[in-house]
Amino acid sequence: MFSRLPQMPFLRYLVILVVALIAFAIFKPFTIVPSGHRGVKLTFSKADPVPVGEGISFILPLVQTIYKMPVMIERSETESEAASKDLQRVATTVVLNFHIDASQVVDVYQNLGPFENVEP
Repeated sequence: MFSRLPQMPFLRYLVILVVALIAFAIFKPFTIVPSGHRGVKLTFSKADPVPVGEGISFILPLVQTIYKMPVMIERSETESEAASKDLQRVATTVVLNFHIDASQVVDVYQNLGPFENVEP
């Protein structure tokens, strides 16, 4: 049976190709940073000082990850009530539009943590 294997070299290449595709699918050595986001490349949880731009980025599987942070304009709305000096009731709605500077996402991640922890 082993004597037939050298006579069919394409089978050996086919097996190598299938194994490589399976390994590529399992380890995923790439990630996609969507539009309106910048990535923070983490190598063993240490942030790389250069942010990752939009598009496809290659990473070392099991060693590096990309944290995607939005840089689009976000909206935060808060309602509040108070009383004036002459006891009139005053209701206000404060709206804050903000965004993270795309070149500062690594500093924001290092100092404030993931975007879910940041409250305006």
